[in-house]
Amino acid sequence: MRIPILDRLNTPSSKAWAVGGTCTVLGILILGIRTFPTTVEGRRLQKTVSIDMAEMSASAMEAPPPGISRRETADLALKRIQKATIRLEVADLLKAREAVALMTGDLGGYVASSRSGDANGGTGSVQLNLQIPSGRFDEAMADLERQGKVLQEQRSVEDITRAYVDLEARLRNKRVSQARIRDILATRTGKIADVVEAEEALSGVTEEIERMEAQRRVYDHEVAFGLLDLTLQVKPTVMAAPPWWTPLKEGLRASGDTLAGSALGLAQIFAFLLPWGLLITPLILWLRRKSRLQSQPQS
Repeated sequence: MRIPILDRLNTPSSKAWAVGGTCTVLGILILGIRTFPTTVEGRRLQKTVSIDMAEMSASAMEAPPPGISRRETADLALKRIQKATIRLEVADLLKAREAVALMTGDLGGYVASSRSGDANGGTGSVQLNLQIPSGRFDEAMADLERQGKVLQEQRSVEDITRAYVDLEARLRNKRVSQARIRDILATRTGKIADVVEAEEALSGVTEEIERMEAQRRVYDHEVAFGLLDLTLQVKPTVMAAPPWWTPLKEGLRASGDTLAGSALGLAQIFAFLLPWGLLITPLILWLRRKSRLQSQPQS
């Protein structure tokens, strides 16, 4: 039995189309198999590149400024100035002062200045300016609080890291400029006016470097030693209330003093007038006698 559709497939043209379609399908499959690993590998590579870029960005953000190592950056992060003000009430001013001086020396610090005077209320006081190593600043505060009663306490920490890093960067740039100017002066190939100008520039740069180095030394000292302003104040003595008769006694005493003063004043007046009276009395008696004698012949 013959099937018409099969007869059509057995024709030469139908066989050619079938072979061509089969080859096309096989080619697509082969290309897909080869392309799939490449696509997956590309995605993996893209993901790896993205991760590397993220890590590079994080490293760039954490990287120290040019010319500064990570260790130096860690040290610069500790550039802080500690300051504190404390007022203590003590029983014995002299003993407390000696104890504070001894404690400061044991901690590796020193007393920068001291001043004695009167605190509020008329009691004696001593003001001390202490320089304490920053690493033992907390220990010093704790020791002082045990010396007496804390009347006032204030503490602050100033971060100068940004200013210190900026100062270091400007100092490096100035040193580079100084080296370049010195190279120019060493060759002396330019005109005399150029040499004079370079010498003036070198002088100005050197002065700026010295000023920056002085500022850095100040920063280093302030970071190494915290500033502690201490005031020692004697505990005021409480006066007992006077008895009830004290005002009466004081009044009588004041009256007696007034009476004595009045008597003394009268005695002083009498002593002042006595010599004049001794001089004037005979003159008055002589005038009266003369007047009496002159009146007798007329009668």
